[in-house]
Amino acid sequence: MLTSLLISAMLAAGQDAAPPAPQQTPAPAVAAQSAPQPEAQLEDIIVEGLRLQEASKAFVESVGAAPRGTSLATWTRTVCVGVTGLPTNHAQYLIDRVSALALELGLEVGEPGCKPNVIVLAAEDGRATAEALVQRSSMGFRPTAGGSSLGRDALRDFRSEEAPLRWWHVALPFSVDTGELATSLRSEDPISVASRGGSRLAAPIRHDLAWVVVVIDLKKAQGKRFPALVDEIAFVSMAQVNPDPEEVEGKNTILNLFHPDASVEALTEWDMDYLKALYAARPDRPNPGMQEREIARGLASQRRTAQDAPVQ
Repeated sequence: MLTSLLISAMLAAGQDAAPPAPQQTPAPAVAAQSAPQPEAQLEDIIVEGLRLQEASKAFVESVGAAPRGTSLATWTRTVCVGVTGLPTNHAQYLIDRVSALALELGLEVGEPGCKPNVIVLAAEDGRATAEALVQRSSMGFRPTAGGSSLGRDALRDFRSEEAPLRWWHVALPFSVDTGELATSLRSEDPISVASRGGSRLAAPIRHDLAWVVVVIDLKKAQGKRFPALVDEIAFVSMAQVNPDPEEVEGKNTILNLFHPDASVEALTEWDMDYLKALYAARPDRPNPGMQEREIARGLASQRRTAQDAPVQ
């Protein structure tokens, strides 16, 4: 069944695509001061601001994981969640939680009966399930030669690693101007897409998430609260997230749910602010570095606003 879902998602990825409305990250408000602050306080503010910027940059670098040479992809199409291997009430809870997060990020959510592009499978043996999925539907995991996924080595890890939760993202390039798919699927024949030329600030191509596969190993996930597990699934469903647990170790993120020394049990404020910054960033930056810096600035702005908010 998953094979047909993956193929359907792959074929549907090139249909009804439309470029997202331009988004701009709002500039952080500057509070007026009625009197000059003492120099020591000003230095403290500057140091704290630099620390926050550095922490935000480190968070973005650790959490995000795009294919080599591409920018981080986001959803621009309707998000539809499908779940197999869980009791009905648990599956519905998962669908509702992922859908709620998608709505919070300004995305559209599919109606009941929609064609899933976020595919979640629960099994007693996650590794064997992942291996079988890739063998049955290799094109569902690597539909193009390059740029659509993390590549051959990462797919080997997806198939063979022993992990309570594993995920695989597929992103496809689209014309910013027309929304046309800018690559060929199931064919080696190149395609031509009419688009404006690139510039120093904008590229003619953006990368959109096409589908995500998440596999839960029920045995290895035992001992964790189901809502916490669902929060991690929701997070990795919305963004291309680093599957290497060592890369995010020590960061304040739900991705450390299964770390032996971590106490995180839900999406953190850093997780939410990261997603908001990711979806607020321009999808057509000409290189990954520019996009990464924009997301880091947005994350720092979100965290600074949260820190300055009055306690209720």
